[in-house]
Amino acid sequence: MRKALIATASMLGATLLSGCVIVVGDDDSKSFNPEVRRDGYLVLDRSGDFSRIGGDIDLRGQLGGDLNLVSGDVTADDLQVGGGVSIAAGDVDFSGRVSNDVAIAGGDVNFDGIGEEDVEIAAGDLFVAGQVGRDGSFAAGDMLIEASIGRDLNAHADHMIIRSTVDGEVELVAAKEIRRRRRNDPEHGLIVISGELRGGGEVCGITIEFERGASVGESLTVWAENEPDSSDVRGRSNISYIPRDGVDCDDLID
Repeated sequence: MRKALIATASMLGATLLSGCVIVVGDDDSKSFNPEVRRDGYLVLDRSGDFSRIGGDIDLRGQLGGDLNLVSGDVTADDLQVGGGVSIAAGDVDFSGRVSNDVAIAGGDVNFDGIGEEDVEIAAGDLFVAGQVGRDGSFAAGDMLIEASIGRDLNAHADHMIIRSTVDGEVELVAAKEIRRRRRNDPEHGLIVISGELRGGGEVCGITIEFERGASVGESLTVWAENEPDSSDVRGRSNISYIPRDGVDCDDLID
């Protein structure tokens, strides 16, 4: 009977803990609030740094220093970070504001927030929205970029859609090496541009598509297998097309 009571108490404790909000303060002390959601999360309320290794993590709150995570899946909902962010994880879903640089490596990564300095993300599938204060550097299999970029945008993927306002120059590369076995795949090496590229730059892919409303403010060199239709682009006279002829993008872009 005693063993049964102990087992029941242990199970009850685990159940209550899994439904808690855990508040982490400056001294790493934790307070528990069992009233809210089933899966539980950590609420940060501290002026210094926060680091965690291992397991999935779900974060809220505010942090005055740096956030450093090496973990499973990461969810950060409206997290306010006064320092920088460094995350190496499985899937990452981040929203909030970061005062310093952001560096994220993960599987599927969604970043919808404000990075006041540089934002660098490597992922399998990538979505970026919100605002990047300085340079944006992104690498992924597939990517959709809708964030405004305060300086330069460097993006490498197999397929990308750019719906950004970029104040600086762009380097956009899709399928830097043409894979012969995927030559008939319409998304292999496809770059779709519908944003505002104020500083021009360089674009290299297999197929380049400019959507209605796209704008190019300064010289933009485009390498592709076929010349893109730029008839609806504002500033289309700034676009220079050069046939790619199967050459690797690394040999074309400085």
